[in-house]
Amino acid sequence: MKRGLYIAITTVVATIFLAGCSQGAQGGHGNSTNASLTNASASGSSNHPSTSNTTGTVNGTGNTAASNGNANAGTAADSTAESSGSNGGATTSTKSPTTASSLNLVKDSVALAAQGKAYNVPFALRQNINVVQSAWGTTTDKSAAGAGIYVTYNGHAAAFGMNKGNQIFDVRSYDSKLQSITPADVETIMGMPADTRQTSDSYIYMYPAGPDYQLLFVFPKTGSGKIGAQLSHVSVFWPQGTVDIMAQTQPAPTVKVSSLSGGQVSFSIVNPPSGYRLVELEWVPSTGTAIVNTDSQANQNRASGNMAGGFVTVSDNKAFILYYPLAVTNQSGVLRVIYQATSGAAIIGTSSKIVLK
Repeated sequence: MKRGLYIAITTVVATIFLAGCSQGAQGGHGNSTNASLTNASASGSSNHPSTSNTTGTVNGTGNTAASNGNANAGTAADSTAESSGSNGGATTSTKSPTTASSLNLVKDSVALAAQGKAYNVPFALRQNINVVQSAWGTTTDKSAAGAGIYVTYNGHAAAFGMNKGNQIFDVRSYDSKLQSITPADVETIMGMPADTRQTSDSYIYMYPAGPDYQLLFVFPKTGSGKIGAQLSHVSVFWPQGTVDIMAQTQPAPTVKVSSLSGGQVSFSIVNPPSGYRLVELEWVPSTGTAIVNTDSQANQNRASGNMAGGFVTVSDNKAFILYYPLAVTNQSGVLRVIYQATSGAAIIGTSSKIVLK
């Protein structure tokens, strides 16, 4: 990537809104499917798929394989987080013909993710689950999974992850229309994924949707272990919503700035949490546009020698440099790092407030 992916995703969102979203976030009905980055997913036969607990190699866990027909969303009891998975080399084995409608569905998903929403689900991240229950009633499809409690509404092709405060940190859409999306469709609109993750039965393409949210496209894994031809489900995830300070057994990491001048900030991460994987590096300004890179992108920037703007790994996920355009000199803000466990639970570290020079 030549710049932080957030800048790219912001451009896509702006373009979509200027043209007008062809699919709104209205309540969806019909037969459905499951989600990623910290999410539940459905796998199995077309009309009543069974779900299986799957743990990502290093990255997240999640039950995701959906059949090409209509699939039910899968129970929250069997779903686990798809959010912090390992970097799996997700290579597209099958590319179905791209259609305008499938590309529009990707664009719609991007635009909605920036609002904390998923396709055809009228509820957003950070809302209280009571809002969903007031509109759709309560569901018995509820269990502890991943980074919190998951509830599944099969009749609405949706599932939600919520924390101890009943805030929604994961919104998943299993709308059957989404199953027309192929890996090639996602790459056409978004470019190569900012991070790829694998579970035992799924491939996950992750893109930061701004500094706060993550957008995951979850594809089933074929019997031969390759990425499936059509999407299983979309997940929109809020890592901060999974942070449970009272339950943490180790302190949050500290971002320590060592030098700051001439368009670059050098910094290190002190006390990175054990058992968690570095997922995102962020510059979060008090005002203005954030710069967001995944750890994978920071490593790619080092390998390619890209210093055009964004984060670059200096040494083994311990030292980094943020390159920023001189146009944002005097901008104030903080550096933030997001770590996630295989459950999807996050630990977040920040720097003291700094001013770019």
